[in-house]
Amino acid sequence: MSLPPGSRLGPYELVALLGAGGMGEVYRALDPRLGRDVALKVLHASGASDPQQLRRFEQEARAVAALNHPNILQVYDTGLHEDAPYIVMELLEGSNLRERMGGQPLPPRRVLDIAIQAARGLAAAHDKKIIHRDLKPENLFITTEGLVKILDFGLAKLAPALPQDAEKTLAQPFAAGATLAGTLLGTTGYMSPEQVNGSEVDARSDLFAFGAILYELVAGRPPFQRPTLVETLHAILKEEPPDPDPAGRLPPALARALHRCLEKDPRRRFQTAADLLFHLEGATLPQSTQTHLRLPWRPRPVPRWLRLAAATAGLAALAAGAFLLGRRASAPAPPGYHRLTYRKGVIRSARFSADGQTYVYSLHTTGRTQVLAGRTDGVGARSLGLPEGTEILAISRHGDMALLLRPDPSDAGTLAIAPLSGGAPRERLAQVYEADWSPDGQHLAVIRKGADSHYVVEYPIGHPVYHGPPVTPTLLDNVRVSPRGDRVAFLEHLGIGRESLSVVDRAGRRTVLVEGACETLAWAPDGKRLFFTFQPGGDRHEIRSVTLAGRQQVVATVLGRVRIRDITPSGRLLLDQTLNRTSMVLQGPRSPAGQDLSWLNTSYLADLSADGAQVLFGEPQEGPGPGGAYLRRRDGGDAVRLGDGDPLSLAPDGSAALILSVDARKALSLFPTGQGAPRVLCPTVRADWAVFAAGGSQVLVGGIGPDGEFRVWLQPAAGGAPTPWTAAVPPEAFPVVAPGGAQVALAPVRGRVEIYTLEGRLLRTVRGLREGEIPVQWEPSGQALLLADLTGLPARLTRLDLATGARRPWREVGPPDRDGVDRLRALVVSADGRTLAYAYTRTLASDLYVTDPLP
Repeated sequence: MSLPPGSRLGPYELVALLGAGGMGEVYRALDPRLGRDVALKVLHASGASDPQQLRRFEQEARAVAALNHPNILQVYDTGLHEDAPYIVMELLEGSNLRERMGGQPLPPRRVLDIAIQAARGLAAAHDKKIIHRDLKPENLFITTEGLVKILDFGLAKLAPALPQDAEKTLAQPFAAGATLAGTLLGTTGYMSPEQVNGSEVDARSDLFAFGAILYELVAGRPPFQRPTLVETLHAILKEEPPDPDPAGRLPPALARALHRCLEKDPRRRFQTAADLLFHLEGATLPQSTQTHLRLPWRPRPVPRWLRLAAATAGLAALAAGAFLLGRRASAPAPPGYHRLTYRKGVIRSARFSADGQTYVYSLHTTGRTQVLAGRTDGVGARSLGLPEGTEILAISRHGDMALLLRPDPSDAGTLAIAPLSGGAPRERLAQVYEADWSPDGQHLAVIRKGADSHYVVEYPIGHPVYHGPPVTPTLLDNVRVSPRGDRVAFLEHLGIGRESLSVVDRAGRRTVLVEGACETLAWAPDGKRLFFTFQPGGDRHEIRSVTLAGRQQVVATVLGRVRIRDITPSGRLLLDQTLNRTSMVLQGPRSPAGQDLSWLNTSYLADLSADGAQVLFGEPQEGPGPGGAYLRRRDGGDAVRLGDGDPLSLAPDGSAALILSVDARKALSLFPTGQGAPRVLCPTVRADWAVFAAGGSQVLVGGIGPDGEFRVWLQPAAGGAPTPWTAAVPPEAFPVVAPGGAQVALAPVRGRVEIYTLEGRLLRTVRGLREGEIPVQWEPSGQALLLADLTGLPARLTRLDLATGARRPWREVGPPDRDGVDRLRALVVSADGRTLAYAYTRTLASDLYVTDPLP
């Protein structure tokens, strides 16, 4: 368990948690004796009782304390707190090398500077007979002044013992930075051949890892990264990596150093870090007018059959390239699409692993949600055996999956972490909607429910960078960290067609890049653009790109709904295409089995007249424009379009409708359903919802007034100034007006209903609402409320007696055919209690695709 700020460990006062790892937590702390900020690393209580972890923790402290070099992290002190040891170290400001690279190659001059500094620190360690054994980009830190520091001597990051199903684990996908479990010490992808073989290692093993880091600095990718652990270990032992510098940017001395460090036979490498340092310091960078010979990179021989296959593929690609080139003269060519999934069900989420070849997705079928993994070059997918209902949120560079457990009806759940290679999820944080990993895999950006029930973007966890406005149905989603780790992108939804795409930096400075019907997003690999989906109207969806300056370009246009789930470092998008249809059904004395009153393809239900004879609904995808509000009679005649905007409420006699504009003003207007012109109501309130009261002569409006508080306002339907009806309330506190309009039920707090007079006087409080239940209508007698639970199928309606609190099942509602339907989207009961209407969305098809690399 983390220690709270203000805790004291010896003379040190904890300020904030900086991070947590396999062995313990690292805190920012203050040494009051010297007025110095320090980093304090505390071993987990479980590790303190584990002799092996305790020995390695102490080994780290002794190793670093024995070294005094500007390129090695400095240790100041050690101590013991409640039987848990801690180390006090210098506090560094900057980022590790993984973060600094951001998945991209660095310029040769910077590569040489980093290599020389790291070699100096490594040479100092080797001179003291200390072998690091776990060199990797995460363990090289670049300070804000550009100084390189080597971290984590003594194999500070430990993994659990090798699992019993090790053979299965070795065949599963993994991330390049994952630490290998068991007795093989080191990080997979940077281990030397002798480490892989379990042989005795010496300083030359560190030089192999140094060469792997150099390769990644030059090429932008690890040299031996393969889809599975066993393939990676085989590549380290037997294979030569591809040429990291086909453009010939490196000076010969630096290229030779890289080659020699990666020799399989340790006798052919540099024999000491001092030798490597001497070689690097003698390297010079080429001038812009200077040419130099390139050393031939020595790949392993390729079988003849593979060369022939590659040649055939090259001819086909050349022909395709000529076709696409001809099209680019006038417009960007659309990307190619390759279907990945063929299973029945609805795809809830999907992400790529670090290799860009393995994809993981959550699939919802009738009554079940499971997480599966597949390969872009394979067929089919296997279940990961995670708990029922789990959804995949993100996968780190190290193969750690961020998962959402037990999502509730609002889609908030518990954030948990689990390795892609297998293992039980470890719960991390409650009330989370979405999450994404930082490029180094050390931190998470999350969208979560704040203390005031509004959406909050945090990056990292515990550091809010954006608070959603107190307006319902405002929601935030699609949080994505930039490839450089300095910004977070997300979408904000203020209603159908009223979305925005924003980026925010760590200081909370927000920039809105796109406004309109945008849905999903992903950062381009270079971090200079974002790809997003946009719905311009009708059934068309577009894949667009936008620069950080707000310049947009259409990449492709498709029919049906397309969502971007992820992107590979090479620019291949992971998409899912979903074909949906939304239906409205009316049930009443004339149609007990249900009558379909859907109009276009996305009809969404708003309200019923008091006698159930008319239905108010919206069509957001009717074509170009903001979408419209419609009225349709139960006899099945044509729908009448009332005007632009979102429909909210229908007068009891059906003579007028309340409609909300879809622009930023969120203006509320009263539209006559017959003759007459619309008129604006409540102009000083930024409305969110509204409902007729007092037989249609008054309107209750929920919105933000001039004081910035969300409250309920009472507005005469004939016009005039609104008056505050409540103090500040949550936006979810939607009122249900009793027949005749004299009483109003309001549910500002979960689990209870408050009954008010129309004048705003509280009459009584009624408890007894269960999780997921909302009041939807009064019983005509005024003695009871009808509660609806829309979290599953069928939806359940319950009668709640207001005098006694007694509950009685009233009705179960839902489509007879539930295939592709998970729950109802809306339910309305007429004031006379004889008619109800409900809406649901049926998914007809849902499949994953991967595109060719985007330009």
